[in-house]
Amino acid sequence: MFNLLAASDFSRVAVLSHQLKRTGEGYGFAEISRLGAALEQFAREKDSVALRSHMTELGDYLNKVRLVA
Repeated sequence: MFNLLAASDFSRVAVLSHQLKRTGEGYGFAEISRLGAALEQFAREKDSVALRSHMTELGDYLNKVRLVA
């Protein structure tokens, strides 16, 4: 998603974030769902600073999950 953010494609980031939120809910990953919801909100607000921060947080979380699995 960083490439979409770099291109200022906030609408695509919002769509992908919404899908991430729903997928997290469906598979019982509350943290992924929470981050997806935050990303969706920040994309709609076109807040690139908050988006970058939360995208990094999501990446860190996914790396932790991967290491445990």
